[in-house]
Amino acid sequence: MRTVCSYFIRMDNLDRRVTTTLTLPLRHIAELDMIAREHDTSRSRIAARAIKEYLARHSAGEAQPDE
Repeated sequence: MRTVCSYFIRMDNLDRRVTTTLTLPLRHIAELDMIAREHDTSRSRIAARAIKEYLARHSAGEAQPDE
């Protein structure tokens, strides 16, 4: 199952739209759907927010390597 995330990211003083396609296990899609319902938004917005937060932490040197 896939979900498509589209979001804006600020790079070099320019706003750029980034589109990412994630392939996730069904249980993760179900978790995204549950969170999206709780926040009255879409699955892709929740996933995009998580990606943006990860990128912000990574650029600040806070991200931990994936295990």
